[in-house]
Amino acid sequence: MDKSKGITLTFTTVHDLGCKILQKNGVPKGIASQVVDELIKNEVSGYDSHGLLRLLEYVSLINQGHILPSSKPITRETNKFVSEIDGQKCLGILSINAAAEALISHLNCNQFGFVTLTNSGHLGRLWSIASPVCKNGGILIGFSNLSGAGQNVLPFGGNAGRLCTNP
Repeated sequence: MDKSKGITLTFTTVHDLGCKILQKNGVPKGIASQVVDELIKNEVSGYDSHGLLRLLEYVSLINQGHILPSSKPITRETNKFVSEIDGQKCLGILSINAAAEALISHLNCNQFGFVTLTNSGHLGRLWSIASPVCKNGGILIGFSNLSGAGQNVLPFGGNAGRLCTNP
């Protein structure tokens, strides 16, 4: 057997396995499916750093209490241009969806919007916020900060992760 080829699994098998892993750690079925869909999308798009390898990280963060598996973000519109989203320690894909929805709402009503997001799990690729906003005619400028978390990337010449994957 040629070990360089690895194993081949169908999308359905990978999806079901990922959902089972999350569900065994308290994530409701619908949320687990959303998270795994996003991770698979990132994986097949060539963004392995934001793909399926994140499952183990998410499970660890759930077990440490940094992510609350059934938590959902709360969006509060502070004025007609600004919404604040409290992620309530939810899985990041839920925060991404809330941010995109709030931005599109502001765009449709005011042609301008600003969203802040706090207290969320790992967001993954910000493409998932940018794509729906841009498809609705918007332009997105985004900033993120992991507050020192997610230091998985080695700096040049380094032997331990010190940098985040975000640019």
